[in-house]
Amino acid sequence: MRLSITTLLSALAIVAASPTLPPRACGTVYPTLFSLLSPEPGFFNSIMQPAKANTALRTLLDSPHVRLQHIQGTEGKSQDNLQFVDFKIPAGSNTCQLEIADHANMLYFEKATDNNAASSALNIMKLIPGALCEDPSTENITYADVMDATPPVIQYYHWGAATLQRGQSSIIGSFACPPANGNGEDGHAQFVLEFDPDQLGAGSCDWVLPQSTTDPGVFGLVSGIYLTHC
Repeated sequence: MRLSITTLLSALAIVAASPTLPPRACGTVYPTLFSLLSPEPGFFNSIMQPAKANTALRTLLDSPHVRLQHIQGTEGKSQDNLQFVDFKIPAGSNTCQLEIADHANMLYFEKATDNNAASSALNIMKLIPGALCEDPSTENITYADVMDATPPVIQYYHWGAATLQRGQSSIIGSFACPPANGNGEDGHAQFVLEFDPDQLGAGSCDWVLPQSTTDPGVFGLVSGIYLTHC
């Protein structure tokens, strides 16, 4: 019995002396890169009028923002401009959650010249983690880089969905955080936002949301698309 007590005390002493790593605290990250993907950049300017000075839209476009556009041209020709976003995820993170919010109450949506129309549903594509490059923030990501890549870089074409109204927020989805890249630096999670083509309907649309780049955001409140990790 004495031997057992001695062994137990020795084991407890070893445990007490062993360092324990604190659990990783949860955090929020904002896009390191948000790039408008346009298959034909000049098409938008030839169809829709530029934003006028001193309008709500002009104010949004002068600050960080995410933007989606559907342009309905003549003779049935149309184009969709999509939004690419890239997040750096701290190494060692396990669970990630993609969210979108308009806490600044500044979401702009215009459909066929009606800025009182209900906001359209969004479809969110998820890319293969870190598929485009080691550090997309140093690159000029284009429509062809994402939508026409060979081999494909999109992992899920219909990964998540959201319909955001002014002043509201929505959780898009959760997933396993991407691993660190080969040199041990933060991993990358990448997404593309578009109007849900099955619910878009007829007419041109313009959707602009102010984007926070640091907490609490450029408008004093978290807004735009962001990602929480634990």
